[in-house]
Amino acid sequence: MATRKVSIQHISAPSVFRVAVYFGLAAEIAIIIATTVVYMVMDAIGIWTKLNDIIGGAGGEEFISLGLAVSVAAALGGVFVLMSIVLAPLAAVLYNQMASPLGTIDVTLSN
Repeated sequence: MATRKVSIQHISAPSVFRVAVYFGLAAEIAIIIATTVVYMVMDAIGIWTKLNDIIGGAGGEEFISLGLAVSVAAALGGVFVLMSIVLAPLAAVLYNQMASPLGTIDVTLSN
């Protein structure tokens, strides 16, 4: 089996930015879908009805709804996406600056 040693000397910050955007948006969609599924399962069990009765008191007002749960998940996911979009290219720039004085990452590839 042939092996080859490759040294990663430079990482393109725009490429890292694009990958971070795509992964961040995919994670956002996954978070929203997971939140919706978990909410529906907990609603089928009856947890939200009991919790809304406790929170709402005698008025019977619905406090926790699917819209609220998805909105909170979307907001938190948006924060995650923004942080990953900002920090990933910054990490690439830092790696590029530190690769020459400290050395690069060596990867061994095999067939």
